[in-house]
Amino acid sequence: IFKPMEKEQRMKKHSEGDVTIVFDDIEKNILQKIVAPKCVYCLVLCPYFSNAKIMIELCKKKACTIITIYDKNLKSKKRMDVFNKIKPFMANRVMYLNKGRGKTRSIMHSKSIICLDENKIPYCAINGSYNFSGGSSTNIENIAIYENMNIANFFFQEFKRIYNISKKLL
Repeated sequence: IFKPMEKEQRMKKHSEGDVTIVFDDIEKNILQKIVAPKCVYCLVLCPYFSNAKIMIELCKKKACTIITIYDKNLKSKKRMDVFNKIKPFMANRVMYLNKGRGKTRSIMHSKSIICLDENKIPYCAINGSYNFSGGSSTNIENIAIYENMNIANFFFQEFKRIYNISKKLL
């Protein structure tokens, strides 16, 4: 019979080569990557972006662009105060998808952060189920951290593709 492991017994983080898989302390692991001195620019793809700690750190970057979905809280004062502090990496600092209804509505469920160095070269990508929202820390979530320029560049290309079909918020 399957017996679940206690939290202390299970693997919380596993690294192999340039990939790290994280199941616990996800916010902490994301923050470690985006506050690192090498991370000068950030690009973010995520629905429901409301994690205050991550948002504050993104404001400190030389530039950042976020693509999120259009939800009823997107233009809340709290989010707009932070979004207005971000210096844009692309032409716009915040873009959105999903406004509207029906078959033609774009759905974005991608959740990733791309870290770029001072030369605007992607070197790290973070991807997984984590929503970058305030409530995600209590969910069962995971992320993979790819510290590989080729993989990070794939995420960068996907970011640019989605940017081109997004609408400007700020």
